[in-house]
Amino acid sequence: MRNTDSTPRSSHLDIIPIATPTVIAADLAGADMAILAHTMPAVVHALMVRPDIKKPEDLKGKKIGVSSLGSLTDFLVRSIAKKKGLNPDRDITLITTGGSDTERIMSLKAGAVEAAAVSHPGYGLARKMGFSMLWDSAKELDYPWMEITTRRAAIKNDRELITQYMKAHLEGIALFKTNRDFGVKVIKKTLRLTDDDLVNESYDIFSKMFIPAPYPNHPGMKISFEYVAMTRNDVWGHKPEEFTDPSFVTELDKSGFIKSLYGK
Repeated sequence: MRNTDSTPRSSHLDIIPIATPTVIAADLAGADMAILAHTMPAVVHALMVRPDIKKPEDLKGKKIGVSSLGSLTDFLVRSIAKKKGLNPDRDITLITTGGSDTERIMSLKAGAVEAAAVSHPGYGLARKMGFSMLWDSAKELDYPWMEITTRRAAIKNDRELITQYMKAHLEGIALFKTNRDFGVKVIKKTLRLTDDDLVNESYDIFSKMFIPAPYPNHPGMKISFEYVAMTRNDVWGHKPEEFTDPSFVTELDKSGFIKSLYGK
């Protein structure tokens, strides 16, 4: 249930989930990628803290575990901390505690940090261990997630193939959202979970988050622009629409295909 930040390099790989900032940065560097859909409105991510930390101000002077400095996890913590009135450069210390949620949770448990930025099922596990959620990133930032991305050359060379893929992908979303038994099996296999509580919690979260008609979220791409601007300030000379192609979702939506998947 997560994106890869790797840029596709094989000419045989036409569609791949790539994070929006990566697509933007790659296109600025001369690539021809286009985001066809944002299948979730926000990133599934939270800041888990020790029980004695009750409010954002309590983070002052504390250490927060992130995957790596300069990563999306780091950026999300900094952005939300600013929103909460904190100065991330002065009030908190961000520490690299490993790329996996498990590593960050273990650092939290060991006392190496007072807070850890993790996704799900990581934050579900942390909560079962007695830690508290200080904020839910999905409720704090409009950061569209779980992209469907392809090359513009692929669209030009075989639009029908891309259309068929989009149909299959949206059918998969519909099946996941409407068939809990199927969705639970997907969760168990994809996230390698055996804890039934975490499995069911994951299903509830992701099934609600997936968007039936996942148009590219142009307003939400502002946060991605801010992220890219850390290394490419020239991004502000561009518009979100330059990095997307909403025509596939538009066609499938207007034709009634998407509604038919939900019995409408």
